Amino acid sequence: MHRVFVYGTLKRGFRNHRYLETASFIGEAYTRTTYRMLDGPYPVLRDDGRDLRQVSGELFEVDDKTLAQLDDLEGVADGLYRRIVDDVVLAVGDEDQSRAFIYIGCGDYWDKTDRLEFSVTDGRGRLNWRAPHARAK
Repeated sequence: MHRVFVYGTLKRGFRNHRYLETASFIGEAYTRTTYRMLDGPYPVLRDDGRDLRQVSGELFEVDDKTLAQLDDLEGVADGLYRRIVDDVVLAVGDEDQSRAFIYIGCGDYWDKTDRLEFSVTDGRGRLNWRAPHARAK
């Protein structure tokens, strides 16, 4: 089994959560490492640049088949994202840290796009992506 941290359309209630139907929800979590986020119909994390912040999301446990499906969805073989291992912390307890896979956008692809930086944060200053249509006007 593998732990995966999700921060966008794979979260519960979002359009791609169906890929995690067989996964076990562990809990709401956040990254220990700081990132920046590109906005759009789905977010992209980047591990370079300025104004890096922790990211809010959810932690799941998935099997090998689901992990392979996530790699396909994220375009790992096509160079859109790379799957890394990093530390995430469960939001309840603040000390329960776990290693998990996180999908990070590849610079060779995403640096050529005109996506804007996403900067909406939760109450603790962590990036907290919501779909554009669900944001307060």
